[in-house]
Amino acid sequence: MKILLAEKSKLLISALMLVITQIKDSDVKEIGQILNVDKVVSLYEELKKEKPDVLIINGGFINHKTRDIIPELEMMYPGMAIMILSTDPELEEKYAEVGIRNFILKGNSAEDFYNSMVIFLRKEQDRF
Repeated sequence: MKILLAEKSKLLISALMLVITQIKDSDVKEIGQILNVDKVVSLYEELKKEKPDVLIINGGFINHKTRDIIPELEMMYPGMAIMILSTDPELEEKYAEVGIRNFILKGNSAEDFYNSMVIFLRKEQDRF
């Protein structure tokens, strides 16, 4: 399973890489490559270059219009699972309106965040 992380904050990318590497080493062995981008242009370039199985993207990554772009990404890359990360719990319902059910709050406890990510990635690995 190939994962692409899209987050503007280099600190958060580092934290996400650490979490996903830990998950890869202990809970979801089928994770292969973990890529990351911190710019919108880089996101589109990376998606064209290598289609990931999973896109984990900050809810405000694309100029705070990520929600509007999701249907376009789904059409361009069918079969790619999308996980939204956000600090705003009210956004979960808005993403559900465009069909995104995979949503994790970044503000949850580290344990809740980790467990939610493991559940999501285990579900995705079962698709392959």
